[in-house]
Amino acid sequence: MLKSLETKIPPPMLTALFVFCMWVSDQYLPGSVLDEAVRLSMAIGLASFGALFSILGVVSFVKAKTTVNPLQPEKAGTLVTTGIYQYTRNPMYLGMLCVLLAWGVFLANGFSLVLAVLFVPVLNFLQIIPEEKAMELNFREHYTTYKAKVRRWF
Repeated sequence: MLKSLETKIPPPMLTALFVFCMWVSDQYLPGSVLDEAVRLSMAIGLASFGALFSILGVVSFVKAKTTVNPLQPEKAGTLVTTGIYQYTRNPMYLGMLCVLLAWGVFLANGFSLVLAVLFVPVLNFLQIIPEEKAMELNFREHYTTYKAKVRRWF
């Protein structure tokens, strides 16, 4: 059943689902005693990094004139390996993770942070691994070489 969901849920929608689940957990589970100013500063910093990673990833795709549609990874026309992509193979998803972590820090709820961390294996299974298979078919040894040099997340 889960295999049928591969590349069917847009990652931004999956991120929004996690944001909602984190909010629900914050409503029903006790929070932290961490100072609000500290939480807000940390959350803004993480969210800013997340936005930067995501924007740099999208800009790199646009410059390369390749698709940013995560539901059809097989339509990628160019393998982007420069810019932010020389440091992470998934800057847009790393950005989404940073935003989730920022939300969890802001909520100051331990379970929310656990949910943010669980985003990684869920996204790996539903999106990243299927994308990597498509990239290997499209770009063969070029992608294999790139994959050996650059980590999936960071």
